[in-house]
Amino acid sequence: HENVMKSSGINAEYGAGAQWKSLGVEAEGPCAAASASNDIKNGNFGAFSEASVGRAEVKGPLGVRARVEPNLDTGLGVQGGQLKAKVLGFGFSLGGGGIGISTPLGGLGFGNSGK
Repeated sequence: HENVMKSSGINAEYGAGAQWKSLGVEAEGPCAAASASNDIKNGNFGAFSEASVGRAEVKGPLGVRARVEPNLDTGLGVQGGQLKAKVLGFGFSLGGGGIGISTPLGGLGFGNSGK
């Protein structure tokens, strides 16, 4: 799952299915992941758990992204310089990469990041 921290700390990830990308459209199979990091130097700290049945995302002009992703993601911290807070799929992200709003059914973002 692309949101799992890849820095110092504890990481566990399980994903099934394939990832597909073409012309601004991405799709991914079911995913479950858990991570915790204290890598403040590289902009990663906090704890996150992710569980989704799949994801389909469309990237439009001006950095707009729309995502369908039935999920129960939960966590609080910073990943890649983005402040992220989620509880059972509801949440937000905010930082230099953009802003995003999430629900248990998907989300909407503006900028380069914001999942």
